[in-house]
Amino acid sequence: MSFYWDYATNKNISYRTIGHRQQFLDSEEVLRDRWRGGISFGYRPNFYSSHSFGLHYSSTNISDSVSEHNPNYFFDGNTAQSYVALSYSFTWDFRDIVSYPLSGTYFRIKADKIGLGIYDDVNIFIANARYSRYFDLGKKFYFGSSFTAHVSTPSEQPYYNYSGIGFGRDFLRGYERYIIEGQYFAINKNSLKRLLFSFETDISEVVNIKQFSKIPFSAYLTLNFDHGYIANYPGYSENNLFTDKYIYGGGLGIDIISFYDFVMRWEYSMNIEGEHALYFNLFAAF
Repeated sequence: MSFYWDYATNKNISYRTIGHRQQFLDSEEVLRDRWRGGISFGYRPNFYSSHSFGLHYSSTNISDSVSEHNPNYFFDGNTAQSYVALSYSFTWDFRDIVSYPLSGTYFRIKADKIGLGIYDDVNIFIANARYSRYFDLGKKFYFGSSFTAHVSTPSEQPYYNYSGIGFGRDFLRGYERYIIEGQYFAINKNSLKRLLFSFETDISEVVNIKQFSKIPFSAYLTLNFDHGYIANYPGYSENNLFTDKYIYGGGLGIDIISFYDFVMRWEYSMNIEGEHALYFNLFAAF
């Protein structure tokens, strides 16, 4: 069983999205303040699977200037949103290395009911599922593929509660600079890897602690291809370049892996619009 509580104030916030790029307001006064808290219960019946149940509360207030710039931030120009939410998740993790898997299977499903009738500010149901497989092909080659599906209802939602591609681990390579919001989406990410080198550096003369006496380093050359479909929110004409169509992206990359979950990724990727750039990340793609 675990508890959490947090309070945050912001003088710079994203108040809307245009062309899949977040627009920000900046002020000397507080634009948004938020209280959140909750309790969760975890149950792990065996080594590979786990369940989590949660009850959460959130209360958020924004300044009048935010609602004037985007009346749909909380619906109808409202400046406050409160809700109680329930959440459930199930995870089955059979990967060899959690931070950078090379073989095994991962499955997770998560459901959230935001709004339980105690407040009338929001009433949303969200479900998200991910399935990933990792294969050791031999001769230093590896392949991984991950499928994610997401749905949220109803179709009319406040901007503050929008979901989509570009939040957390739900992203497509080549679209890292964009937030592609949508009510439904399905994406597939793929990487073919080739081990370039792997060695350990002994630093026991400098750090006389057994757990830190050796630093491992590994490097992989990757060929990546991601694709998917995102269904736009009804009437959301400001963001329709990458929605309601099949999109894809990918390219080449180099991954550096070291101890204690340290991952660095350099990837040169291109998207469906022909835009290309070098991206740097500090976690595995999936």
